[in-house]
Amino acid sequence: MPLQPSPKKRFARRPGRNSLRRSHKKRARRAKKDRDVKHTILSKKMMEVLRYRKQGMTLGQIAEIYGTSRADICVTEKRARQKIMKAMITLNALRFLDVTPICTFRQGSDLMDVTAAFYAEMAKRGIPLPEDPMELINRLRSENTERIHGRLIKKDIDIYLLNDGEIYSR
Repeated sequence: MPLQPSPKKRFARRPGRNSLRRSHKKRARRAKKDRDVKHTILSKKMMEVLRYRKQGMTLGQIAEIYGTSRADICVTEKRARQKIMKAMITLNALRFLDVTPICTFRQGSDLMDVTAAFYAEMAKRGIPLPEDPMELINRLRSENTERIHGRLIKKDIDIYLLNDGEIYSR
């Protein structure tokens, strides 16, 4: 009678270093699938929640779709908006990295007088400006509502030239 091989004993396998690495890779793949568009900071769920909210749906209605609580949807929406704001701040900071300071409109000055001096400075530098000074004045007023009252400049306004030729004030 030939010898029968003994049945193999199966031991409980402990998660080793490789299995943890595999699970991490699986999670990363799943997270990548969740992205609606490649290279975006928002997950698919975040994008959909923002889309639903833009359509006018309530948190409760969206929660029913996902089978979750209103609080979870509220947190998802809040995090999505925070990520968007952070990205906008980063892009804005990048845009103003290499600005050229042109001049400062001083507190107590008349906006019309300063604008004439500003046009003269820009012409000296060879930088083209809009033909109509009122266009510049209206833009300055809309961007600096708390700094300008009528024709009077209440707080200093710094004027910068961006790399793309646009004028920026703050």
